[in-house]
Amino acid sequence: MRTIVKLALWGIALCNSLQLLAQTDITNSSGTLTAQYNDSPTGEDISKVIDNLASTKYLTFHSSAWIGFQTPSAVVVNKYTITSANDADTRDPLSWTFSGSNDGTTWTTLDTRSNEDFPSRLQLREFTFSNSTAYQYYRLQMSNNSGTILQLAEWEIFTAGSSSIVDITDYSGGTTSDQYNVTGAEGNAKLIDNSIFSKYLTFNATTWVQFQAANSAVVTSYAITSANDAPTRDPKNWTFQGSNDGTNWTTLHTVTNHAFLNRFQKSKFSFSNTTSYTRYRLNITANAGATITQLAEWEIYGVGTGTIPAPAAPTSLSVQNVSGNQNILTWTDNATSETQFRVERSSNGSTWNLLRNAPANTFQIRDTGLTGGNTFYYRVRAENATASSAYSNTVNTTTVANDFPQTWQEHWFEHNQIVNKVYSDQHVAIYFDNDMSTSITWMNSVVSQAWAYTKSLYGGFSDPRLYAVFHQDKYGGGSPATYFVGDRDYRNAICLGSSGNWNSATGWNLDATIHEIGHIVEGASRGVKESPAFPLWGDSKWCVIYQYDVYQALGWTAEATRWYNSSMATVDSYPRANTYWFRDWFYPIWNNYGHGAVLANYYNLLSQYFPQQNQVYARNLNWGEFVHFWSGAAGVNLKAQATTAFGWTSEYEAQFNQARIDFPFTYNDNLLANVEAMAKAANDASQQKAIVSAEQQAFDNSIRVWPNPSSDKIVRIAGPAKQQRLSVEIYSLNGVRVYTGVIQQTANINLQAQAAGVYFVICRDGKMTSTKKIILP
Repeated sequence: MRTIVKLALWGIALCNSLQLLAQTDITNSSGTLTAQYNDSPTGEDISKVIDNLASTKYLTFHSSAWIGFQTPSAVVVNKYTITSANDADTRDPLSWTFSGSNDGTTWTTLDTRSNEDFPSRLQLREFTFSNSTAYQYYRLQMSNNSGTILQLAEWEIFTAGSSSIVDITDYSGGTTSDQYNVTGAEGNAKLIDNSIFSKYLTFNATTWVQFQAANSAVVTSYAITSANDAPTRDPKNWTFQGSNDGTNWTTLHTVTNHAFLNRFQKSKFSFSNTTSYTRYRLNITANAGATITQLAEWEIYGVGTGTIPAPAAPTSLSVQNVSGNQNILTWTDNATSETQFRVERSSNGSTWNLLRNAPANTFQIRDTGLTGGNTFYYRVRAENATASSAYSNTVNTTTVANDFPQTWQEHWFEHNQIVNKVYSDQHVAIYFDNDMSTSITWMNSVVSQAWAYTKSLYGGFSDPRLYAVFHQDKYGGGSPATYFVGDRDYRNAICLGSSGNWNSATGWNLDATIHEIGHIVEGASRGVKESPAFPLWGDSKWCVIYQYDVYQALGWTAEATRWYNSSMATVDSYPRANTYWFRDWFYPIWNNYGHGAVLANYYNLLSQYFPQQNQVYARNLNWGEFVHFWSGAAGVNLKAQATTAFGWTSEYEAQFNQARIDFPFTYNDNLLANVEAMAKAANDASQQKAIVSAEQQAFDNSIRVWPNPSSDKIVRIAGPAKQQRLSVEIYSLNGVRVYTGVIQQTANINLQAQAAGVYFVICRDGKMTSTKKIILP
């Protein structure tokens, strides 16, 4: 990462303060400029992006990258500008997010742009958005679908002036209408209710929608959010227009062939305008192919006058005690202007404490991790930046006892047995039907250890205990349940049946048992219900790597080896023929990037970024998003590995680039920074070498790569004599990964398709990494 510290002359004197005038460009003040990459040519480094000269530029040899600016103290920003550079327009930023942070780690997206255009060279474009929060860090995360180089001449970031950009549809007194006078549950009022989970729908392929403000406003941008179902219903071509009489319309912006890649995707569009209008219209002239048109939200940004109303109070609050550790709260959301709900809890009905701030558009939450036999009181109110609503009614309930019952009446699927508890501890209870032999006890320790490890990695799952039910000669197979659903009394549970014997803890007996626990992880980890990746990995490529990690972590070496050998040879037909999910995707991720920790990281990121309502994921992942989230978990761009494992289509590429905009966590691209460091070290004899441990030296010496130079581009690799498996990656000098795989002690790797030059062979055993330089003729 490249860092530039900027000290303006007056900024040095002020030290810890930043003078803020109306619409001040903070990049002209003291601050720190950073860039994701430091590969810029001489004279085109990151400092050029804030030197106030359009004739200079910043350039990086990447198709996506971020740049950032840190101020000495937090400031409120609501505008930024980008100036295109001097040459090829294919290098211009195409899509990006502008984000703010107060710690440099947790980022809030302030503005998102897709498929922007700079028709002219050295063209300055201004982008505005609504924001009232002060941040110390600002970042521009860019992608370019047209080329492999990014460039821009200038980046300016402006503090909020006396006239702030706001979404004028939030002001009181505005009204909506449409060409067909659609009202009701999917009427035109849903366009501006600030909920992506509702929508406007008309049974027509074309339509217009209109917003009339109480006061005129100068508008310079707007946003459209796609709705929940068929993408063919999305708007495709439209004009955005303004009027002061509803008869004479001025076209302010035109869009053709726009594509929404995801459901609930917000696309924002900006334009130049200085005229104030009272009416704005979106005239949709074509959709993506259906006879129905839909959109979830329409936001209109500009400078005007008005007041944001206080949110309406929630009503009809109810509470349901469903187990000894969980209460479910439900209310009616009557507000459209709320930014959050404040949910409070009390043990006596008079002294209240904050339980949780729930996101806007929430109408149900779960109070989990409780203990049995306690009474809890609840109330809730809606809040926004200007006011809070009245509180709802108060409700209370007492949690039932939270002990494992001695017997449990089954009432799910075709199951109707009364099962008996044969073992329990702090982690699990084991239940047998009457045909199971009580002499079988291996489940006691095996299930308990597996569940304890799972909780330590993926969270508490409300109830810290797991219910495991086993059947003999009935209900073949297995099924899981989580605390989110009532079919097993809101308990984390697994249920298995077999016509074979249950005597030993190996083979199907063990695998099926641990497999079902893996489903609980994917369906309820980090307090969110559903598995957005399930349509991709099915039942269940996830459980394969989960099981392997459990076997390894608990020291079940023989089972881990058995499972590894079986999984490495397992081939699948999805998403293409001859797909090896474990060999080419999950095992390299697990082996190279932290074992169980990288698996947990995926669920952490998913819960933090992916859309959800009422603690339930709102939609499924697409392929590009899937690779993006696993890249975030690993801390490195996994596109090359995904290409090896699944293939890579233009659709995946578009989804991946959009995902990096929509979910702005970052990671190293193809380990390029590491490869650059290797290249520098390999070509600079004067560079001081790091001191390594004796263990590392022994590992380095135990790995052989030959012949070097290679005469036929067939590279031979041999690992340590006692090392059964070695993860291998090979990179070109410019950071492109050309090979990834796992070898068994020795392997011949064919690199005949690669160009002549220097390459780096990176070998890992899960604990240490060794890098060798090779030369291909």
